[in-house]
Amino acid sequence: MGACVNIKITDLSPDRFFVRVSEDFEEKLDKAVIRNYSSYRKLANHLAAWSGSLYAWRRKRTYPLSILTEICRLCDINLEEMQSEVIELKSHVYGKGNTGNVKSKSIYPRFPIKLTPELSSIIAHLFCDGSLSIEKRGYFHLHYYNTDRNLLDEFKKNARKTFGNLAIYESKNKGVGFVALPTPVGIILSIAVKDFNSRTCEIPEFIRNSEDLDVKKAFIRAFADDEGSVLFNPPVRQIELSCSNRNLLSGLKEMINELEIRSDEIKHKNQRGFDFYYFYIRGYTNLKLFKEKIGFTHSSKGFKLNALLTSKQRISYGRKESKELVLNALKEGKNRKEISIKLNRSLNTIDYHIHLLKKSGAIKEKL
Repeated sequence: MGACVNIKITDLSPDRFFVRVSEDFEEKLDKAVIRNYSSYRKLANHLAAWSGSLYAWRRKRTYPLSILTEICRLCDINLEEMQSEVIELKSHVYGKGNTGNVKSKSIYPRFPIKLTPELSSIIAHLFCDGSLSIEKRGYFHLHYYNTDRNLLDEFKKNARKTFGNLAIYESKNKGVGFVALPTPVGIILSIAVKDFNSRTCEIPEFIRNSEDLDVKKAFIRAFADDEGSVLFNPPVRQIELSCSNRNLLSGLKEMINELEIRSDEIKHKNQRGFDFYYFYIRGYTNLKLFKEKIGFTHSSKGFKLNALLTSKQRISYGRKESKELVLNALKEGKNRKEISIKLNRSLNTIDYHIHLLKKSGAIKEKL
């Protein structure tokens, strides 16, 4: 979809959907049909449809999208106007011999569907602890698994904000809670994102290049909620972000860096025969920025990060962060003793960083 998301009704496969239109639009449709063809029976002669079916669809205000699109074309009705009047959407698949069809649960999106933080979060969750797959008959299976109640509730809330007040199936599998969304949601998402395989997917271009920082933050937070860990065992204080997909993790690291949150280099580990990639966010300033700019929805991870930051233990800084703090203090005119007091570090530690700054050429004057 390029660098933006703008999914229109015309982007959907017309042979795959049934749509229900508003009463006002049905009234406009009736007038247009009578004006151009005098009756629906005569209109049926121009469509690949039986007149009895056409009257039944009209009575329920629910049409196959292919038929409604053709009616609009024949009656010179703008398709963008039509899409704004769609109030319900169902997908269907045909049975053997095309003798019948099975319709999905309804969704209630407002077209065109645009990129929002909620949609960004849904995509990230499906890359991580979720799944989107398609079977031979055309059913899309969309599930999100998590043991944290907050995350399941947020996923449902985001789905309803994006696709209307849809029915959501919820249950447990081997003690892990999950929610399932109707097939039309999976079809629509697959238009925007071509690959949901957790090992090969990449952050979509429209998220990475979005000018809306909230869209990026929502993606990062959803990933961290699913794949992040808060490690708090003094003196260790850090956030670990990991997954089996290095390209996905690399893109995530770049977006975190854009928020001026520093992180370590990506490393590799083999765990029980599986390859994983990970990096850490360390240092008080970076961890505090992560909480302020991104945070966790996951209840225990959020609690642990807050405990880490409010601990009475000495504030920890990463090596790069320490050098910057010393350099900034020197620029403010502070001497080594004052810096030692301000940062709660020994004089030897301050002298070490001053030595590194001199060696790198960051400072030249004698201190």
